[in-house]
Amino acid sequence: MAPSSMSAEAPAVHFEILGPVSVRRGPEELVVAPAPRRAMLALLLARAGKAVTVAELIDLLWGQSPPVHAANLLHRHIGALRRQWEPELPNRSAGRWLLRQGDGYRMAVDRDTLDLLRFRDLVRRARTQDPPTALAMLADAVSFRRGAAGTNLDPGPRSHRSLGAIEREYGAVVDEFAALALGQGRAEAALPVVLAVAADHPHDERAQIRALRMLAACGRPAEAVARYDDIRRYLHDHLGVAPGSALRTAYATVLRQEIAGPTGSSATVAADPGDSAEPGNADPVLRPAQLPPRSPFYAGRDRLLEPVMRAVTADPDARIIALDGMPGIGKTTSAVHLAHDLAPDYPDGQLYLDLQGFGDEEPVTVEEALRDLISGLTDAPVPSTRREMKQLYAKVTNGRRVLIVLDNVRASDQLSDLLPGSFGCLTIVTSRCPLTDLRAGRGTHWSSLGLLTRAESRSCLVRHIGAHRAAEDPAALEAVIDRCGRLPLALTVVGIRAASFTGLPLSEVERELREVGESLDVLNGGIEHGGVRAVFESSYRLLSPPAARFFRFLSTVPGDELTSAAAGPEIGNRSAESLIAELLRTGLVQRRRSGRIGWHGLVKTYARELSTPAGSETGDRWR
Repeated sequence: MAPSSMSAEAPAVHFEILGPVSVRRGPEELVVAPAPRRAMLALLLARAGKAVTVAELIDLLWGQSPPVHAANLLHRHIGALRRQWEPELPNRSAGRWLLRQGDGYRMAVDRDTLDLLRFRDLVRRARTQDPPTALAMLADAVSFRRGAAGTNLDPGPRSHRSLGAIEREYGAVVDEFAALALGQGRAEAALPVVLAVAADHPHDERAQIRALRMLAACGRPAEAVARYDDIRRYLHDHLGVAPGSALRTAYATVLRQEIAGPTGSSATVAADPGDSAEPGNADPVLRPAQLPPRSPFYAGRDRLLEPVMRAVTADPDARIIALDGMPGIGKTTSAVHLAHDLAPDYPDGQLYLDLQGFGDEEPVTVEEALRDLISGLTDAPVPSTRREMKQLYAKVTNGRRVLIVLDNVRASDQLSDLLPGSFGCLTIVTSRCPLTDLRAGRGTHWSSLGLLTRAESRSCLVRHIGAHRAAEDPAALEAVIDRCGRLPLALTVVGIRAASFTGLPLSEVERELREVGESLDVLNGGIEHGGVRAVFESSYRLLSPPAARFFRFLSTVPGDELTSAAAGPEIGNRSAESLIAELLRTGLVQRRRSGRIGWHGLVKTYARELSTPAGSETGDRWR
């Protein structure tokens, strides 16, 4: 339902995201232009009624280089969108649809006004029905899609990440629909939507596998063989890769005619000769190799990681390695490096999954994570319920030696059901907060990553700028290290910046850092996932208003430590310990000793930025 304030005379407004982003007002389809407004609307609709922060919208439109008056320009876009849907809306009125919420905006949509929510509601209800009814309801649900989500957006907007999540969600429902259709001998009912998704995502091997199998099940193996040839050429010409083992396995089952046609019996799907299979399990067991590549600039963690690696190697019950530390300390880089070193001991495969605990989007749910992990280990259909997923996950990991990296965990409950029960598997977990309840478990080894030593910091910069350039001005090199506070992310940003200007003396790099003074501007760009301010902000925006105020208060504290008692009247009605605990969970501060917390100098700089009028304008941070 639309909000109750909508008058009976007002034309009904409907929003669509399952395909081109569009808005209908009564019978009229509205043109959402220019492109930045369309991208904003896409992100707001992809969140499906949840708030998008001002900072996220500014980042969506301008990335790391927003104009001086970005907040004002953003509000103009917001006003223009509102008036397009409600032409008679007075200036500065919020209207019915695009509402302010906290430090952001949300669309006031529900299942009657947004196709995505209508799709989700129908899928949810279908899962409670008998198979024939469920098949009919899922057929209705998948018909809502008019193409890949956001197909009318300009290339490259950051909203594409949310749209990719919608496409993965839709693909999982298509999996359910196809499996249900096959089970009822009605493969032809699912074939058109399966082929449509495969056509929209030629690089998605899972979509292509689904298409091959459905074609064969519909008695069209020749088309499946021709399709595989097309996929193979596409992957070679556009990505420079060969089909993966799961796609090869699906192709082999088509060639061996092991997928039943429309009047045949249930198929037996055999594994590719190159893959292993569990006794008694006909589904192919895959050996994933999902680890990201090692960073060519990795340096300085051997003193911390070698003891962990030795302990894990010596412990027959080793199951978990937990790495924690502040934002920018290098947890992901260290976890990937460690995983590559340990990979030979886990020949049944390596999985990698970013749980997005501190990213721009909502954290990955347990169900979404289980679906991705299972898909990496077996080509069997993924069940629809969490309980069934957990059972299948236990089955496909049992008796195998698999290495799993679960990156960017916000809290321990995000790991529920994701840690394999088999003692042959090892899971590496990274988080900004100490996952203390994991530490007490059997077979758990943990390390809190701290700052690099000076020698390690030098090594990090040398990998970027070269030994000769570093040796030309050792004093400037040491000064750069001091300005970066030995934080790996800051050193990486400066190293990339310096490497980009090969003729620039290192003393000029240091002078630039010195001249910006109490600002993170120079440290906030040049790498894929943003710079120092960006990672601090991803933690800060998770704080409650009292904790956010307390964090800004830290910028006024002399030094880099504080006791609970010293917080005094700054904490309001909440205890200092509860606010400190909230800050600890984001990694912005660390507990140094009983009753004391400490923070990095660049974190204090960020808190000071937030406490200025300019800081409060970009994201309404004065909460």
